[in-house]
Amino acid sequence: MKRLTLGRTGLHVTDLCFGTLNFGWTVNETQAFALLDHYHAAGGNFLHASAFSTRGNPSPAMVESSESFVGHWWRDRLVPREELTLSTRLVLHPWQLQGATPLDTTLRMRCETALRRMRTSHLDLVLIEWNHALDPIDDALESLTRLRRAGLVRHFGAANFSAWRLVQALHRALQRGTDRFDVQQIDLSLLSERSALDQVEAGQSYNIGLLARGPLAGGRLAHPAVTPRGLADRSGGGFTPAQIALAWVMARGAVPILGVRTSEHLEELLQASRLTADGILTSTSLPTHAHSLV
Repeated sequence: MKRLTLGRTGLHVTDLCFGTLNFGWTVNETQAFALLDHYHAAGGNFLHASAFSTRGNPSPAMVESSESFVGHWWRDRLVPREELTLSTRLVLHPWQLQGATPLDTTLRMRCETALRRMRTSHLDLVLIEWNHALDPIDDALESLTRLRRAGLVRHFGAANFSAWRLVQALHRALQRGTDRFDVQQIDLSLLSERSALDQVEAGQSYNIGLLARGPLAGGRLAHPAVTPRGLADRSGGGFTPAQIALAWVMARGAVPILGVRTSEHLEELLQASRLTADGILTSTSLPTHAHSLV
């Protein structure tokens, strides 16, 4: 894998990010450790978790494992903290933001919980998921800025904001003198609608790092019925549909978030980095729209 700078953050991350959302669900801790070992041995340094909560009494696997397995792994393996970029996504449900607890307190509590689970004194990146309870965005920006100034978070970003909401948030940050979003996470794949490409263009215009969730469109691009014409056997080829789909995302300046359950699948996806790094596939040799697949 190659390294790149994520937007203007200064974070030097590998061009494929390892997502841990399925930890505790379809991947147990032993399997998670094996996958993380594989990714790290291949040079990977970018781990992205997701923190969320549900009403009632959910099992720990539903809430904690995405972050806690990562914390257990890097501490157990004695991986130097400076070798890793640790990131998480905070999902704040509307019902959590409509009670007596202020947004600022809720965000700090959620961040501190993530720090404990991931066994670190700071997070390199925190993403906040959009929902209408965050509108207007001013309070969230001020709260996130305080977390950064307290040394708990180095950078923060937006998850699943529309292009216009992202630009609006950037404008409000400038007006109010807060930190701004420096990273955005969007659903992006060869099957994405035009609106996703608008988000890519908006982010590029403001030097925002881009994380691509669902780069294989929920598995539909891992084994599609047909592949883009002329790419399957290029330069001696043998490229898999999944590798080509990831290369398409990477060629647009995005870092794909990988979600895998087996080392075999992980190894296949890691090879996508070679396709773009070696110039075998470029943005001009890849299809520009999903219709190119049919």
